[in-house]
Amino acid sequence: MVYSYKVFGQFITSNVELPQISPIDNDSPNFISVCFKRDIFFDHVKFNNSQKIFIIPQQNLGIPAFEIIKVEGSKIINYILHYCYNKQEAYFTIDNTLNNIDIYWSDTVKFDELLPILFGSVMGCLLRLKNIFSLHGSTVAKDDEAITIIGNSGSGKSTLTAYLLSKGFSLVSDDLTVFASKRSPSVFTGFPCIRMNSDTKDFCSNQYRSFYWRSKGNKVDKNYYEASDFYYNNQIVVQAFYFLDSFNNTNERTVITELKSSQKILILLQNSYANYILSAEQKKSEFQFVKDLLPIPLYSIVQPKSFECLEHTYTQILANQ
Repeated sequence: MVYSYKVFGQFITSNVELPQISPIDNDSPNFISVCFKRDIFFDHVKFNNSQKIFIIPQQNLGIPAFEIIKVEGSKIINYILHYCYNKQEAYFTIDNTLNNIDIYWSDTVKFDELLPILFGSVMGCLLRLKNIFSLHGSTVAKDDEAITIIGNSGSGKSTLTAYLLSKGFSLVSDDLTVFASKRSPSVFTGFPCIRMNSDTKDFCSNQYRSFYWRSKGNKVDKNYYEASDFYYNNQIVVQAFYFLDSFNNTNERTVITELKSSQKILILLQNSYANYILSAEQKKSEFQFVKDLLPIPLYSIVQPKSFECLEHTYTQILANQ
């Protein structure tokens, strides 16, 4: 039996039923096929001319928590995304057509722990290879108006996102924001899951449930949680971008500043999702798309590194809406 879904605006078919997502009727000839195959076999397979193009090491260990492998010379597999945490291990392969994802995982991984990874970095890389513009950031909505929060790893995106959800915003997508089309400020809804550390969850609220795969890299130690407040419409228009610029240890209040066009282009390009896998032609196309987003205001946020600053940040964001 084949199950059909729609995530990030893409028609998805799966050989197994996926929890947390409502199935749909799909008559579209264009879809991404996801096949859960269960058995791990990559420990015994070597690919000639394969190249690791991105690696996040595990804290204090010499093995990767996440790596992207470009496979050269294969008639089937194009990319392999490998995840590992302690004895938990999973492989996601993307084929040469960019329309098929196969998933293999170890006995120590629960099935539903695969979903936030599949509909996170795996889908993010696949859509970037398809030349669909995406940002490394989270999008939330209130009163059918959306804002996107971007910034470097560790800048506080997940913390601010979780706090806004506790204040009545709904989650559109976490960590990956996918735009609907070129020359459009609309973004697609993603998977109802948010990644954050336990301190953030405890401070913001206890509305999160369902523990997922633990994500432990060189800069973060976070868990995945199912978000109860989720925006279930297919897409929504982004009204503003917020860039978490830096922490201000000399001021107890948040400072939000609107940036100029030249700064906006640079920041949006720097925060595009998985830009390290793009070709030169794709990067050129991406630059043109970012220029089309210039009418949307982009604000820089400089805030103290403390939970107490979040209320002031929240009130300033409301004032800008």
